[in-house]
Amino acid sequence: MAAGTVVIFAFFSFCTKYFEKPVEHSVLGAEKAAARAAPDMVESGSGKPTAENQSALTSAPAPAEEQQLNSFEKNEKYPGTLGDQVMKALDSRDGVMAMKMANELFRCDMATRMQARAGSLSTEEAELQKSASFREARAESQRERQRTISNCQTVAGGIIEMRARLLLLATEQRVVGAAAKEFATGVRRPEVLKFMVEDAREGDLNTLASVAGHSAAFFGISSEAHNILRSALRIAAEDREVGQEVQLYLELAESLSVALGGEVKKKFDSTNLSAEDKEQARIIAEKIIKRMRPPRS
Repeated sequence: MAAGTVVIFAFFSFCTKYFEKPVEHSVLGAEKAAARAAPDMVESGSGKPTAENQSALTSAPAPAEEQQLNSFEKNEKYPGTLGDQVMKALDSRDGVMAMKMANELFRCDMATRMQARAGSLSTEEAELQKSASFREARAESQRERQRTISNCQTVAGGIIEMRARLLLLATEQRVVGAAAKEFATGVRRPEVLKFMVEDAREGDLNTLASVAGHSAAFFGISSEAHNILRSALRIAAEDREVGQEVQLYLELAESLSVALGGEVKKKFDSTNLSAEDKEQARIIAEKIIKRMRPPRS
C-alpha cells in the first residue's frame, strides 16, 4: 500500500473513532470536531492530505488546551472583530493570542470549504433528513458556519497568509504546540524541528504524536530519545482518566510511523528501554496526562 494511502487511511480511522456518536446528533458536533481533531490535515485550499505534511495530522488542541484557546467571541483581552484581534495579536507580538487567532483562521478555512458542499446530501443523510432532530441539527450547523464565515470576512488579506504569520509569531514566542502547527503547513525550518522535540518532551500530545510518527533521524534525535517519546505515549494511553483519548493519538502515530517513519511493524516496542529511559518516559507521560486533564474548578 502506498504511503499516502496508508496515511489517509490512518487519519480517517482516527476520525471514525474520535467522532463516533449517534448519527442524528452528529451533524453540528462533527463539524466542530473536525476542526479540533485535525486542523492541519491539509494545507489550506487543498482537497486531500499530502505526503509532505502528514506527520502533523494531530496538531489540534487537546481538550484541556482548547479551554485556553477559546473562540474570539469569548475573548475579553481584545474586543472587536476577528480582524481586529488578528492585527492586535501581531502588533503586540502576543504569542499566545497569535496561537488562538491561528486556530480561528483555520476554522475560517474549514467553514468556507464546508459551506461549498453544504447543499449536497449523502444517501444516508438524505434518509436522515426525514428526522426532525437531524434537520434541526443540520440547520444549526449551517447557521453557526455562516456566523463563522461572516466573522472571517473581517480579516484583511488572505486567510492562509495571515495564519502563517500568526503561527510564525507563536513559534518565535515559544508557545507550546505552535511549531507543530507550522510543521503541518509544510514549514521545515531547523528551529521548528528543534522546538517540536522540546514540546514533545514537555508532554504536548499533538506534537509528540507527530514526532513519534516520523523517524528519529528526521528530527535529529537518537533512537533512544525517540523510543522514550513513543513509550511515553503508550504509558499515557493507560491512564484511567485520559487514556482513551491518548490511545487514539498513539494508534495514529503508530500508523504514520509505517508510512512516514520507515517502521515495519505498526506497534511501538519499548521492551528494550533501560530503567533510566523508562523513568524518563514515565515523567513525559505524566506531563501528557496533566495537560490533557481539564482544569480543576
